[in-house]
Amino acid sequence: MGFEPTQEEMEVLATLRPDEDVERLAARVERLEAVLAQRAPEVLVPAQSLADTLTELKDVILLVLRHAQALQRVGYDQAEQDQLVDAVVTAMTFNELFAGRMRGGGFRTLTVEQVVEASRPWRARLSKAAGQAFFFEPALKAVFENVNTSRTVEEEVSDLRTLLLAARENTQALQRVGYDPAQLHKGERLLADAEGRDNVAILGIRSQSDLKLKRDRHLTLAVNLGRYARAAGLNALQDDPTGTADFERVTFRNALRRLRGAGRSTSSPQTDENAPNTPPTS
Repeated sequence: MGFEPTQEEMEVLATLRPDEDVERLAARVERLEAVLAQRAPEVLVPAQSLADTLTELKDVILLVLRHAQALQRVGYDQAEQDQLVDAVVTAMTFNELFAGRMRGGGFRTLTVEQVVEASRPWRARLSKAAGQAFFFEPALKAVFENVNTSRTVEEEVSDLRTLLLAARENTQALQRVGYDPAQLHKGERLLADAEGRDNVAILGIRSQSDLKLKRDRHLTLAVNLGRYARAAGLNALQDDPTGTADFERVTFRNALRRLRGAGRSTSSPQTDENAPNTPPTS
């Protein structure tokens, strides 16, 4: 864009990143579900680097902020702006989750029982070391004897966080009785697995294809909303050549493509990543 963002605009841009709060993300997804069928009736897939598409989306959000008053006059209000931001953040988050699962070797959903059982040997080793290290400090020793009595993911996550914090704060005392500090890394992996199981359950994700579909659905919605913001801007700024030129530069022309043989569906996972680039109809 041909201008420097203001402080207020920079603050909005700072929010355009993957959302690590799964409950907040779930609330965003729920809000967007109401408009997905109407505003993204066909699921398309990325046709270019997502970084390039996200740059275009950030650019159009900057323009929406910069020309908010003019856009209000053509019916593009704060609710439209909020919806665009929600869609962009959600698309970014699902893409980050998808990329992370791919880097990690694919999608694997653990059962609650598996999550709880996985930490038992690690907990036992830590508890025995703490039993000696803090024999004369019963209150601290009791912290390391914690067990998951409810056998829920929520308690598992809470317990592992507590145990890891206590172990880090008392590493030297544990090392003196032979506890290997490398075990802390194993505990961190157990916590990541537990948190991941909780997150995917909240978001209703059961497989890698589910995750990819959610990414593509929300990216399609974000791009469609970006295109709508562009159309509103071109309408609102007909008498402002500079503003019109800025909106014209954000085209999203190469953002998405239709898969070969894909119908107008928002529920069928699509896997043909090598299909030719067939641009969607406007």
